Amino acid sequence: MYFFPKNIIFFKFLIEIFRFESQQLSSNNMKRLVPLLRRWIEDVETDAQMVQSKTNLAVEEKRKRKRKEINDPETISILNKQFKTNKNPTNDQITVMARSFDIDKEALRIWFQNKRNL
Repeated sequence: MYFFPKNIIFFKFLIEIFRFESQQLSSNNMKRLVPLLRRWIEDVETDAQMVQSKTNLAVEEKRKRKRKEINDPETISILNKQFKTNKNPTNDQITVMARSFDIDKEALRIWFQNKRNL
């Protein structure tokens, strides 16, 4: 198990709390620990918020889908030019083209396949 600095601070606080409860730590010393404990709680809450925001971003990226259809006339004209120069693009070439046009890779592969069958 990996211990991050905040976890180590937490465990130190637990030890101090146990010392206080067993009357090995004075109330004045315990009062001095309160601001540190509050700061630790704020750090943990901030970390939790950051993790939540990263999770939300990941979910939004998953929801965003690439276009499955090729409807844009400008894109079609560029693809027709590509088809004239290379009727059988490699998988890597299709991947690059799909990224540049923001089109689903499988849709682009099928477009070339259909174009060859015409």
